[in-house]
Amino acid sequence: MLEYSNQTHYKSELTSVQETYTWMIKYMAEGISDPEREKIYSLQLKRVYALFDEVRKQFYRQFSSSTYYEQMRTVVLDVPGALRLCASNHDVFALTEDSVKDLTRNVFNTFLVASLDDELCDSVTHYLESEGKNNVWGALIVTALSLNLLEVFDEKKFLLLVRIGKASILSETLKVRALVGLVFALVRYERRLSLYPMVVKAINMLDEEVYSALHVLQLQLLLTQETKSIAHKMNQEIFPEMMRHSSFWRSRTLRTEDSNEDYDHNPLWEKDDTFRKMEKKLRAISEMQQKGADVYWATFSTLKQRFPFYRTMSNWFLPFRFSHPLVSGLHLQEDQMEKFLKTPFLCDSDKYSFCLMLTELPEQQRNIVSQQLSGRVEDVAEKTDYSVETEVRHYLQDLYRFYTLSPHARQLYNPFENDLLLVNNKWLNAILMKRDHLLEIAEFAFSQHNLKTATYYYDQLSKSGMDLSITALQKWGYCLQMMGMYREAADCYEKSLKLDVGDWSSEHLAQCYLRLGDFSRAVIIYHKLNAQENVRLHNLFMESHCLMQADRLKDALDVLYRALYLSVSDDDVDQSRRAIAWCLFLTGDLEQAELYYRKIKGLLPNDYLNLAHVLWAQGNEHDALNAYVQSIQLDNAKNIDPAFFDEDKKYLQRYGITVESMAMMIDAINYVLNNNIR
Repeated sequence: MLEYSNQTHYKSELTSVQETYTWMIKYMAEGISDPEREKIYSLQLKRVYALFDEVRKQFYRQFSSSTYYEQMRTVVLDVPGALRLCASNHDVFALTEDSVKDLTRNVFNTFLVASLDDELCDSVTHYLESEGKNNVWGALIVTALSLNLLEVFDEKKFLLLVRIGKASILSETLKVRALVGLVFALVRYERRLSLYPMVVKAINMLDEEVYSALHVLQLQLLLTQETKSIAHKMNQEIFPEMMRHSSFWRSRTLRTEDSNEDYDHNPLWEKDDTFRKMEKKLRAISEMQQKGADVYWATFSTLKQRFPFYRTMSNWFLPFRFSHPLVSGLHLQEDQMEKFLKTPFLCDSDKYSFCLMLTELPEQQRNIVSQQLSGRVEDVAEKTDYSVETEVRHYLQDLYRFYTLSPHARQLYNPFENDLLLVNNKWLNAILMKRDHLLEIAEFAFSQHNLKTATYYYDQLSKSGMDLSITALQKWGYCLQMMGMYREAADCYEKSLKLDVGDWSSEHLAQCYLRLGDFSRAVIIYHKLNAQENVRLHNLFMESHCLMQADRLKDALDVLYRALYLSVSDDDVDQSRRAIAWCLFLTGDLEQAELYYRKIKGLLPNDYLNLAHVLWAQGNEHDALNAYVQSIQLDNAKNIDPAFFDEDKKYLQRYGITVESMAMMIDAINYVLNNNIR
């Protein structure tokens, strides 16, 4: 990039750094001690970073087509001019829609590319503090500065965002926007920040109020990871299913004046599992929304890509106000839609999308939408709460929509593609390494089935020396078990059992030992569980399985006979007989094995397969062939491949059945299947 620059001082600066570093290495090689070496090294590294930033900025300003550098070439205002424009148009939404668009765009773009010195930072801070708590300009300025910092490193902007985030006089909107921008910048420039002691000092002085907001921010960042999976589930599963059964859903949601409660439900609905599954999915989506999940991204994504409103970059971050000309022109006063827009359902960007959609609807359709919203608005009328959590959620959703949907964002740094576990960041770790935070994030991730994240936070809790409860140890163990980390899972379960003996932990510990091939330990645990009065058939089956794996066949049979004695349902009886028959086959008691297989009422394909093994081991080759064919036909297969006997080959060989005989039996089975011989 230096080759394309006509700024000779860039090359001079690079040469100076190279010479200084060369002398440092020379002194080090000659064994000359220099107590200032680390300090000088950091200074040179800082100079290299600054030089790279400046050369890169000038190069891209000349050649890049990205939105950021495009604005750098065309911006018409300086910072003092932009602040004067904001001050003279305090109530910007009182202007015409075109004027609002032009003014907000110009001010936003100014701060998007501006460089700030100490004096300008003071001017920005003074303006924000003097404008009150409902300042639209302030929100745009803080977001623009945040995006600016994410594109080009600037120590002054770091310090400015810290000041804004801590200023008690400012609105939660401004403080949240500053904090989010600061956090994203800390993640982006994590390795570099140690060179800037003033920034480090400012970060280390963040107080408890900021910690609380950081905690909420981490929860919401985890939820953003679920946004596209929620959208996929709604678009691919829920909406198509609702369309296929649209008459059903209308009958459950619409009601006429003369309707009667007795006619609300068709008894056939209760027999149709489709609708129960649908309602379960909808409840799951609703519960996720209550926790802060973004369920509207898919709904409004096409609208944002269609309306010209979103071709203006600043409009993605515009705070929603009813006084905006776009909104006020809809005349929503005392309308259900106005009440809906006052609820915390939608982020600001989606509220504008909703209003843009309304501008295209005829009055009759608008009335229908208003009626449909009526019940939902009433349900949350008493729950409306614009807390810090709501501010964080809405702003993150605004940002997520911009970075995933806006053409302006395609060539910009995307903070959502980075590591969103803030405790991993060296600058945020010290703030967030608290038991309550770590435990709540772990529990939250677990509730969202985000096992990897939950595991990480439980591990952080453990490494920090904090005691984990029985429940936390069980959940940590469960996460590890589901991820296939059986040894680590077993350690967690063992620790939980030291605190309190419980069947659940014991069962899962035995499962881990079984997976690890430690059958003797698994047997000991299952044997203790099965010595209890209220024994579970599943545990008896698992104990017998471990005993068979350990080649303790007689003991396995004893357990299985007990299971058969305790079995009540036909399925349980069949399962017991199935296991007994196989165990008898392994012991060589072929006649009893055949007897138990024939007692099974609901023979499965695998039962016919194992019965065929027994018959063949007895020398009854023809009946064995017929049983093999029945197994294949029940499995709806038309033929079998040469590997058909691979899994059970070692058992058949015990009875003198050779590999050659198995190959011929495969050909015989295929012959019968292909020629429909019975």
